[in-house]
Amino acid sequence: MLKLIALWKLLVEREEEKSQRIWVRPIFTQLQRHMQGASDNLIKEIKLQDLEMFYNYCRMSIELFDYLLSIVGPLLEKQIVVRDPIPAGTRLLVCLRYLASGDSMVSISYAFRIGVKSVSKIVSETCETLWNSLHESVMPPPNEKNWLRIADEFERKWNFPHCIDAIDENHVVIQAPPHSGSIYYNYKGTHSINLLAVLNANYCFTLVDIWSRG
Repeated sequence: MLKLIALWKLLVEREEEKSQRIWVRPIFTQLQRHMQGASDNLIKEIKLQDLEMFYNYCRMSIELFDYLLSIVGPLLEKQIVVRDPIPAGTRLLVCLRYLASGDSMVSISYAFRIGVKSVSKIVSETCETLWNSLHESVMPPPNEKNWLRIADEFERKWNFPHCIDAIDENHVVIQAPPHSGSIYYNYKGTHSINLLAVLNANYCFTLVDIWSRG
């Protein structure tokens, strides 16, 4: 009986060690994130020494970042379950850096010391939160008053009268989803989703249509 109990304890300990290894890789632990992650080191250094580089890194000023964080931060915070959650500021930085650089999620993962799956989830959740929080104020429904104002700006800035918006589209190349066939295939010979954008005289979006296939 004692041998069986000892064997059971040994198996339990091994399973615990295995689950800990799967739970989080050593380079992605909270300690490593604080010691070497971009959010707790590089970003803090840039904020103190080089505001221009912060703008280059996130495509926005520190003031705008702080204002944006004050809006979406409470919606990005996670409750403590087993480990301390990744802070809202880090989540916003991860998303902004991914959008600003076009870098791979693997590279973002190494820079911020966050697992790739977590980066993917953070980017998706943060983008959705940004859209839900800001789209009504950033891109209000078009109306005659706004169109007349935009037309006036086009004529004044660009000497282009009677223009209420500029329209263009772009193919965003993707890897074809499984079993999608030729749905996402386009005339350029790649798979893509379409971004159709309408902009005013200041290069600001007024309407967007995303996710059309191929």
